[in-house]
Amino acid sequence: LAQGKAAPTEASLKEAIASYVATWNRHDVQAWSALLTDDIWYTEADDYYQRMKGRPAVINFFGDMVKTSDLKWDITRVKMMPNGTATVVLRHFALILPKKGDKYASTFESTPSVSRWRIDGDRWRMFYFTSHKGTALAELTRQLGLDAAHVLAAGDHYNDLPMLDRRVAQRLVCPANAIAAVKSVVRSIEASTCASP
Repeated sequence: LAQGKAAPTEASLKEAIASYVATWNRHDVQAWSALLTDDIWYTEADDYYQRMKGRPAVINFFGDMVKTSDLKWDITRVKMMPNGTATVVLRHFALILPKKGDKYASTFESTPSVSRWRIDGDRWRMFYFTSHKGTALAELTRQLGLDAAHVLAAGDHYNDLPMLDRRVAQRLVCPANAIAAVKSVVRSIEASTCASP
């Protein structure tokens, strides 16, 4: 590896993620956006029209949020992919300013959120982020070269409903202790009962 180029390791990826959070929390939009690829797709909801694709669009949509909030990411899982990219599952906390003492004006948690990273130039940069499970599963399926016919989605609560959709996964399951709304969706599509835990 050339001097200064990030090694494709989990440790170097975690350093990049720490830098990402630190630049956000300094409210430095330019430094934060330098950790995004040019083709970033950064969505926190359905984005069927892909309006939040590309660095300029992401800066336009999220730049003000960088300036007016703090960020906390708790990494749940890191998966280093054979093609040199990495998938990171995390708990995402948006901490809305102003802050009085240790208390923020408001706090929002998105669990789980998914980010995808690759070495771009000399460092890890994020090329995909979502806190919408349906969007995340569809994009991961596309990136792996699969289609919905080869995907199973399992869910038990409201935040799972976006991925319990045949456009995303052809096989849908839920545990017996899933909430009624999830059981209803799975049973109506699968015409079966939800499995016992």
